[in-house]
Amino acid sequence: MAYDLDLVAANIATNGDVPDVVAFCGFLGDADEADMLRLYLHPWFIEWVEFKKDDIVYQIKGEDRDDGGRSAVWIRATAKMKWCEKATAHRFAERWVRQQDDPGADGPSRPRRP
Repeated sequence: MAYDLDLVAANIATNGDVPDVVAFCGFLGDADEADMLRLYLHPWFIEWVEFKKDDIVYQIKGEDRDDGGRSAVWIRATAKMKWCEKATAHRFAERWVRQQDDPGADGPSRPRRP
């Protein structure tokens, strides 16, 4: 369901009715699954999120922006997203070890035992 931005602005101005969305910018493309989209978060295409096409509330396509081709998308705040990263096993292991040494560090978390 797409929103009419003029109507959204009018609703915000009159009664504070703000849609529950999260905004992202990146390079939008198809995901492996037909009902999903992939949004690359960086120009080197090693990190991306995937989400259902139906979860886009509004978007401004990259070709319509003066931002190097990045699309702006507003996604439902309740949307389920999958975060992905292209990395070598060495890089993954390095981050995992760093996270074990410092649990607050950026890196994959150790699986929890039941």
